[in-house]
Amino acid sequence: MSARAGLLLLALGLLATPAWAHRLQLELFREGTELRCELFFSDGVTPEGAELILTRLEGDAAQELARATSDAGGVARFTLPGPGRYRVEARDASLHLATAEVELPADASPAPVSSAPARAPQPHAPARPWGGALLGVLVIAGLAGGLALWQARRRP
Repeated sequence: MSARAGLLLLALGLLATPAWAHRLQLELFREGTELRCELFFSDGVTPEGAELILTRLEGDAAQELARATSDAGGVARFTLPGPGRYRVEARDASLHLATAEVELPADASPAPVSSAPARAPQPHAPARPWGGALLGVLVIAGLAGGLALWQARRRP
């Protein structure tokens, strides 16, 4: 294998790992009769203007209930109509997608939202994608080694 081909494979592997680590995350928190949705990327960035859709799930059927848009902190809120299973789908401007589900039990009598303790949004720590980068380098090294062995066997 030529040095040029090896460098190309290494560069492709290193470029692919940050894209793998940049994933939209969605966390749901029930606060009384409200559902707070927090959106963030694995590197800690919060998307503003992402569209969120609240859907009630009943067996195999799904009914869209509401839509919301995330604020600058990546937060959106929905009012839950009552007990049941709900799904929230979020899509940001660059078409990253995240989905999460929550169930509000029938025996839960949610307190009014005003009695829910106020909680400051928690900053999300940036992820450390070193594991993914190391895995990418190892895969590329294995492929390069396999290619070198294959070429060595082909030569007379």
